[in-house]
Amino acid sequence: MPAQGIQFDPARLQDFELTVEVGDTFSEDGLTRVRLNGGGRLAVEQQREQERGGEFHTEVDRDSMERLLRLAAQFDWQRRFPSRPGLPDEAVVQWSLRDRQGGTATVKVWLRDAEKDHVMAPVLNVLRQGVDRATGGKYYL
Repeated sequence: MPAQGIQFDPARLQDFELTVEVGDTFSEDGLTRVRLNGGGRLAVEQQREQERGGEFHTEVDRDSMERLLRLAAQFDWQRRFPSRPGLPDEAVVQWSLRDRQGGTATVKVWLRDAEKDHVMAPVLNVLRQGVDRATGGKYYL
């Protein structure tokens, strides 16, 4: 299902930004936030309750970036947060897709559900590789 109110247009790639946040600032591992903008910049930061880690960056080639944003636009943005309880230590994943010309769509899911989702999983896997590359293995998603 396309992002509610957002129509992905590869000709306007620079207008889109995908953000994923995994965890929370109060957990031992903290919150990891990854932003991929349409210009190809992947930014990674981590936050804990009273501490903010550094921000790391890497570049994503245009074809990969377009593929990730195209897939993200197909997420079920209207899906409700699952009523099932999380597994022990299971993180919440919050996805946001922003179009500078037309709003933002946001959805939250359990990490395990994102890893099993046929549209979210490939995006999550590529972003995990980007986080590893950007941070030299220091952070993970």
